[in-house]
Amino acid sequence: MHGRADHILSLYKEYLDALAEFDRTGVLKIHGKVLYVRKYHENKDKYLEA
Repeated sequence: MHGRADHILSLYKEYLDALAEFDRTGVLKIHGKVLYVRKYHENKDKYLEA
């Protein structure tokens, strides 16, 4: 079972890294292509919110 989990994680590592980058930057990019950009808006105090 442990070997199977390692195999799955190695296959999907690029996608997991892309999701981690999306959390940090708000840009989802896979295989060098931008798939989604999180839209931000300002609240009444001029702070950005997701």
